[in-house]
Amino acid sequence: MYGKHTFRRRVVSAWSCGIVALLSLSVPAAWAQERPTQVIDLRVEGNERMTPEAIFSHVKTRLGQAYSEDVIRADKQALLDTGHFTSVVVTKTQTDKGIVVTFIVTERPLVTKLMFIGNKAFSDNKLAGELPFGPADPVNPANVNAGREALEAKYKSSGYHFATVTVDKTALA
Repeated sequence: MYGKHTFRRRVVSAWSCGIVALLSLSVPAAWAQERPTQVIDLRVEGNERMTPEAIFSHVKTRLGQAYSEDVIRADKQALLDTGHFTSVVVTKTQTDKGIVVTFIVTERPLVTKLMFIGNKAFSDNKLAGELPFGPADPVNPANVNAGREALEAKYKSSGYHFATVTVDKTALA
């Protein structure tokens, strides 16, 4: 008879441990599900010339919507694609009320002056009109290279087949 009670106690004890283990696994999952995933604030840091409104016009993340890593990745790329920034970092801060998204940007320097040295065939204004950028535009290496190629094409199409165009990289820094 003593053996039956011991067995019953062990079975009840095993069931109790199993139930406690299951509950302990489900409680953190329930807590994790209750954390708000709604975007409650959008912030910008590092901007010097572009207003936050101008920056937000390029992103899809909005106040009140659910936070999405996919949308954030697309927002980061969209900001880089504007050509105004050398880097964009996005941080996510979880609060009791929801998520704060911060875009930390580093703006490119601006073109302050165009100089054409050694040019005798065309006016500076004519050459400047061939460039895909001008004063007050961000210094974008892709645009600078496209401008160099456009100027070489202009010279070659005008019969200056041996003309070369170089960019002073130190002046771009």
